[in-house]
Amino acid sequence: MFNRFNGNVEPFASNSTGTNRTVFGDTVQSDDIDDNLNTDFKLGWEIVGVNDNPTKQDFNALAFTISNLLSYLYQQGVAEWNTTQEYFENSYCVGSDGKLYRAKTGTSGTPNIGNNPTTDSVNWDGLDADLLDGLTSSQFLRSDASDHMSGQLSGAVGAMATAGTLDWNDVTNARGGSGFTLLLGSESNGPGGSSYYHTFGFELGVNKNGTGNLTQFAIPYGNVANTTIKFRTKFSSVWSSWIELIDLATATTEAKTFDIGINQTWQNVTVSRAFGVTYTNTTGKPIMIAIGTTFTSSSSNLQPTVNGVVLLNSYLSGANGGNSATFIVPPGNTYSATSVGTTLGYWVELR
Repeated sequence: MFNRFNGNVEPFASNSTGTNRTVFGDTVQSDDIDDNLNTDFKLGWEIVGVNDNPTKQDFNALAFTISNLLSYLYQQGVAEWNTTQEYFENSYCVGSDGKLYRAKTGTSGTPNIGNNPTTDSVNWDGLDADLLDGLTSSQFLRSDASDHMSGQLSGAVGAMATAGTLDWNDVTNARGGSGFTLLLGSESNGPGGSSYYHTFGFELGVNKNGTGNLTQFAIPYGNVANTTIKFRTKFSSVWSSWIELIDLATATTEAKTFDIGINQTWQNVTVSRAFGVTYTNTTGKPIMIAIGTTFTSSSSNLQPTVNGVVLLNSYLSGANGGNSATFIVPPGNTYSATSVGTTLGYWVELR
C-alpha cells in the first residue's frame, strides 16, 4: 500500500524559471494545462527527428503536463464534468452545481459525451438526487391550514388547545412523491383521545394526493398521560386500528422482568425445600429449578409441577442412583415436586 504524500501535491517543474520549461514541442512557457496538452504532446517523441535529441524543455514539459493532471486530481478528488470529455458507464464527475453524478450510459463505441449531468437524468444519476428523490418541504412538515404551513406550525409551538389542529385521517393534501411526512400538533382522529392531545408523529410510505399505502407512528410528548408509541397502516384507502408498539413508561421494567439469568445466581435451597410442599415465585422474574434425588428402593418417581401442571414424570426401575429434573417457573407461579422411592439429594434455584 502506498502512502499519500504529506503535503500539497504540485506539478513537476512548476517552479521552473524563464524558458527552462516550455510547452511540448515549442519555445514558449505556459502554466495553462490547455496549452500544454497540445497537438505535439499527442504526437509524443515523433516530433524529434531520427538523429535529433529531445530537449530538456520538452522533458520538463512532458513531466509537468502529466503531474499537473495528477495534482489536479489530488486537489479536486473527482473531476468536474466537461462537455468534451468522453464518459463511460459508472464514470463519476462533479456537476456545475457541486453535486456528484454517476454515468448511466457510455461504451467504448458510444461514449457518454456532451450530456450535462445537472439536466440529463437519462445518461446520469445524481447521487444526491437518489437520496432525496420525490421529497419536498411539505413532506417533512405537514399542516392542515389552506396553505399547509400554519395550523400545525402554530400547534407545534404552543397553540395546541384548538381541537382538530391535526387530523390524522386527512391525507388528501398533495404532498407529492414517496417518503416521510412529519405530523405535529393536537390531534383529531388520532390514536388515543385526550391522553394523546399533544402528539408528535410521522408517516412513512407512498403518498400522492391522498392515495397510496402509509404507516403512521404516533409518539406522545409534552404533559400527557399516555406513554405508549402506537402505529397503524393504510392499505387500499382503509386504515387499520391503532396498535400499541411499546409503553415507554414500563419498557425498562418489563425488559428486566423477563431476562432470566440477568442479575441472578444459583442458590442451594435444599435445607428449605421438601417434597409435597407448594412454593411461590415472588421474585418478579422467571427462576430456574434443578432437583436431584437418591434411590431408597428398586424403583423411583420424580414429578415437578408448576401452577398445578405436571411438567414431567421421571421414572426409573431396577437401577441405582437417582432422578433429576430441571424446569422454569414464571413470576407469580406456584411450584412443587413429589417423589416416590427417593430422598431429596439437592434442590437449587437460579433466582
